[in-house]
Amino acid sequence: MIDKSSNTRITEARRVAIGLLDDLESASVPIDVILMKAKRLARLMRDSDAQRWLDLETSGLLVLAKTAQAA
Repeated sequence: MIDKSSNTRITEARRVAIGLLDDLESASVPIDVILMKAKRLARLMRDSDAQRWLDLETSGLLVLAKTAQAA
């Protein structure tokens, strides 16, 4: 049986996923915003593998941004 907090978490995950798909399809949202939404979705889904992967992606993006600023 699914308790109320799980149901709320799944409902929120569904909302975030729909927004994330809309952002991806519009191709006008910056990648850092998309990554942050994807990280939120991974947390809501309690997907630790996706959380680690997205942390690495975000870290790489930050390194690239700092390198570009230094140039």
